[in-house]
Amino acid sequence: MAPMQPSAPTIEAWVIMAWGGRRYCITAQPTAELTAAWLLEMETMICSRLSGAS
Repeated sequence: MAPMQPSAPTIEAWVIMAWGGRRYCITAQPTAELTAAWLLEMETMICSRLSGAS
């Protein structure tokens, strides 16, 4: 299945989510393992949404 174009509000939400996570990481300084786990989850959520999964 081909990726679906997300709506503008979805893209904006992703940017805010990623920016907020980046700011959190700078402030809280989580371990490398926690940061990697967060990044993997972000990638999984976005790829799932792009593939059309609910």
